Amino acid sequence: MVHPDSIDRIIEIATEMGITDIYAQVVIGGYAYCKTKTLPRSQYLSKISGMKYDPLGALIKAAKKKKIKVHAWVNTLLAWSLQQTPDSNRHVYFTHPEWFIKDATNRSMRYYSYEKWVECGLEGLYLDPSQEEVKNFIASTCQEIAGKYAIAGVHLDFIRYPGTLWGLNINDTTALFAGFEGNDLTWMTFTRYPQMSFLQRWLVWHYWQEAKAKETFITQIVKEIQNSIKDDLQNPGLLLSAAIFPNPALSHYRYGQCWEFWQKVIDYPLAMAYTTNTAFFARLLDYCQSKFPGSIMGIGLIWPEMAIEGNTQYFITRDASAGTCIFDFTALDTMLDRKRLLKRELLIDQALPDMNLRKFSNVFPDQPPAKLLIHTQSQNHNEEINGFWEFLSSLSIDQNHDLNRMGVEYQIYRQNLSNDITAFKNLDSQVFPIPCSIDAPPRRSAVYTFTDWNKDDTIQTINTALNIDEFKREGWFYPEALNELSRSIFEAKIDTIDTCITRAGIYTFKVSEIIPGPEKVSRNSIPAKLLPVYLSWHLINKAKKVIGQY
Repeated sequence: MVHPDSIDRIIEIATEMGITDIYAQVVIGGYAYCKTKTLPRSQYLSKISGMKYDPLGALIKAAKKKKIKVHAWVNTLLAWSLQQTPDSNRHVYFTHPEWFIKDATNRSMRYYSYEKWVECGLEGLYLDPSQEEVKNFIASTCQEIAGKYAIAGVHLDFIRYPGTLWGLNINDTTALFAGFEGNDLTWMTFTRYPQMSFLQRWLVWHYWQEAKAKETFITQIVKEIQNSIKDDLQNPGLLLSAAIFPNPALSHYRYGQCWEFWQKVIDYPLAMAYTTNTAFFARLLDYCQSKFPGSIMGIGLIWPEMAIEGNTQYFITRDASAGTCIFDFTALDTMLDRKRLLKRELLIDQALPDMNLRKFSNVFPDQPPAKLLIHTQSQNHNEEINGFWEFLSSLSIDQNHDLNRMGVEYQIYRQNLSNDITAFKNLDSQVFPIPCSIDAPPRRSAVYTFTDWNKDDTIQTINTALNIDEFKREGWFYPEALNELSRSIFEAKIDTIDTCITRAGIYTFKVSEIIPGPEKVSRNSIPAKLLPVYLSWHLINKAKKVIGQY
């Protein structure tokens, strides 16, 4: 919508495809593609289309002639996603740096380099949903747009946390996640938990305590937006929708997005069921309809040659009497044969692969140490078992199916959870509180150079990184989460040139000095930015000693 000429093309394709609703992205990266006092105008609009052009207004006017509804698509918590900084000093990046979310090492995302967030697999920089000012800011933006334009609804995107290791309460307990072990928590499923080591399960149990708070903050911000736009008397039928991950292992665990419980908050979720696997798509559809009737299924045409899969997924949703949303306009306009997409040229059952998923045994092989199974059972022990079970089982699309795959009965799984929780509490009593003097983690000094990916020539990037003989940077490295270079440095040999390949590019490095530790240091003497990593090292090593892993 950046250029006025694009509006006619959008309406032309929508009419050709029989599309009834358009979700128009009007808030992207902290900039507006509509008239608003809350946000600065998009930096692209002024350069390409001048100051008077109003993309949302123009689209609504054109869509009305064809009786097509327009929803204002708002990127909520994702505030910036480009390599260069914003060009407007009114951007939240400059006006409210304190609003950005922090990671497990207590580092604000606002001060991440571009390479850093790309390496972490993130789309960009996120605001912190736990902050009241952030909730008000996003709600007021939605309210202003809803009050100014004759839109059918407001559609929320990126209404979630960036991942497991962001937005944690920074304290002695969450310091557990600041070290390398925190990387083990980035994904979780109902079936993965019983395959983990006892130490890893202990970390998951502690993360569950944090996950509950994160889910609450995301739900609160959605409610805040609902309250702000539903009070608009000029638009009484205004709809509120949200882009969600239909797989609960992602939405619940990683992103704090418990959309199944938003039935009195939003009108419908739009499930980003973006997959080439049509059988998995069908399972996601069944799950969404069972949890939130009226869910709309998003078909992501984001891979080349997806016309047949997209066609099949469309008919799967139609046959289930569910709504369909196609992502995105660019794919329809330039990437796909739309006539092929609209033609049912492949029977659904032919497109569905065999869904006999892998079975496995040896569940809970790493049992808690006997010395930690001394029952000092509290009154709320059963409540904790129920809560932890509900959390883990909520990460499954089909609990019974997964229990069958594991070859374990419900009661056996729960009994193992009961034993785990008893052992976790006894382990906590021996690890906490943290003393004033703790063991310092090992650290390594290294010199390094970063080579970003050459989009035109991947081989050239690799060759450049392999032939570097002069290092531009140097520094000390610690065993910290969310640092791929640090992990590679701790696996490397001293005085040997090595590489670390990341999503952003390739580090070429050489370890120059190793300090193994563990000398004792006073907690008060540790720099604030390193304290979570120091505490993590102390806690994990203390836990390993109690468990008997040393």
